[in-house]
Amino acid sequence: MSNRSSTNNADAEKMLLSGYAGLKQREAAISKSGKIRIPEALERLVKLYTDWHAAEPDKDYETKAAEWQTKLNEHGAASK
Repeated sequence: MSNRSSTNNADAEKMLLSGYAGLKQREAAISKSGKIRIPEALERLVKLYTDWHAAEPDKDYETKAAEWQTKLNEHGAASK
């Protein structure tokens, strides 16, 4: 993987983590229709780490993908 791709993934990671943290911080104030953004953010994090693992399998991004998938599953269960 090129340094540029790795840098792009690192930048995306920072933005996605920050966005998710902001959503969670304001979750109580988000309208019911806006709450769909929370699982969308989780899905994006899972995809980022899954794709990053495919490109750099020696960096253990698969573990991060699994951690975020667990959070996504827990969020789905809590939303029902």
